[in-house]
Amino acid sequence: NGIQQQDRRSSGGDDFLQRFQLGLAYRPSDTNRWNALGRYELKYEDDSEDDWKSRRLVHIVSAHVDYQLSPRLRSNGRWAMKWAQQLEGNPDDAAFGQLTAARLTYDVTEKWDVGVLGSVHTTGAMKAVDYGLGAEVGYLLGKNVWLAAGFNLLGFEDDDLTDGDYSNPGPYVRLRAKFDEDLFRWLEP
Repeated sequence: NGIQQQDRRSSGGDDFLQRFQLGLAYRPSDTNRWNALGRYELKYEDDSEDDWKSRRLVHIVSAHVDYQLSPRLRSNGRWAMKWAQQLEGNPDDAAFGQLTAARLTYDVTEKWDVGVLGSVHTTGAMKAVDYGLGAEVGYLLGKNVWLAAGFNLLGFEDDDLTDGDYSNPGPYVRLRAKFDEDLFRWLEP
């Protein structure tokens, strides 16, 4: 499990973000075929510019699962739900949203992989539904560091639920790294 707290103030204005995360991860070490992460996040945002002020409180609950289907094929799934409340203006102005996303990745060679991704994003009581659909090509730059380029045919925007993934329609580039227990081996006596 882990606890993370982050404060951010922008250098050019009065923007402020405070974030608290609590997570629980599980990976069976005997098979190493799958792992799971459950996370709760509380976000407080205060964006102020001249006469305009926006303060928001966001609760996010998410579950993430990775599964190695075969030596070359792996899948990732994510479900997330948010409840966001505007603290300025109308206190009844709250937003509810959900995201269900899946990615399937195939290792073409030791260094190259291709993937497809799909997602369903809902707001309110299923009043608005957006879909995401895309494909990407990735390259292993070094141990546990990947660079990928992709294109989303369909997409949507939700900064709270996308968890750092690019979900808008169009091209994107992403860099990702995997950290494990070997990262801190140098600290051992």
